[in-house]
Amino acid sequence: MSQVGDERIWHIAYGLRRIAQGTETRRNGGGGEAGNSVPMNIGEGAGRGSKRDFSRFLDIAMGSIYEVVTGMAIALRRRYVTAAEYRSIYEEAELLAKKLRRFQDTLVPGRKAEA
Repeated sequence: MSQVGDERIWHIAYGLRRIAQGTETRRNGGGGEAGNSVPMNIGEGAGRGSKRDFSRFLDIAMGSIYEVVTGMAIALRRRYVTAAEYRSIYEEAELLAKKLRRFQDTLVPGRKAEA
């Protein structure tokens, strides 16, 4: 998957997807689908014609990361997942979000000023 920019980011995103699907977050209708959306948007963005387009798809992936975490928080409150499962996905999502932002900042000069 070298075409997706930073291969390590894609693999972390894929891991987030796997964790989200492995929990009971599907009961609330968001965790699994949002988890799939993260690596899918990274891959789709990498296939676009410009760095700016790629960056836009990384923004969409970032939104999906937040959706996964929110789905897990709801699942935790409903007792579909344990606190340990929530912490695991939260930490994985936090790591991915940081790496994604750092990578995104290399794609579009001046992006930090826009945020």
